[in-house]
Amino acid sequence: MQAFNFSISRVDEYRQFMTTGLAMMLLCLVQSVAAQRVFGGEERVVAAREASVSSLSQMLYAFIGKDITSLVEITVLSLVFALTYWPQSGLYASLFDI
Repeated sequence: MQAFNFSISRVDEYRQFMTTGLAMMLLCLVQSVAAQRVFGGEERVVAAREASVSSLSQMLYAFIGKDITSLVEITVLSLVFALTYWPQSGLYASLFDI
C-alpha cells in the first residue's frame, strides 16, 4: 500500500510541476511579445529617424525612459499573471511562515 501512495504523490508532484512550468512558459512568451512591441518593430524605425535629428544625450534619455516604462509594464503584467494563478497553486507553507 505504501508503494501505491508514493506513486500517487509522484504523479501529483509531476502535475503540479508541469502546471507551474507551463504557466511560466506562457508568462515568458507574453512578456517577450511585450518587449518586442516596446523595443522592436515600428519603434526601431522611429528611434532611427529620431537619432538622425537629435543629439546622443536625447536618444539616451529616450531609451532610458522607454526602458523604465517597459520594466514597470512587465512588472505589472507579471503581478497580474501571478495573482491570477496564486489561488490555484498549492502552497507548501502558509503566507506567514514565508
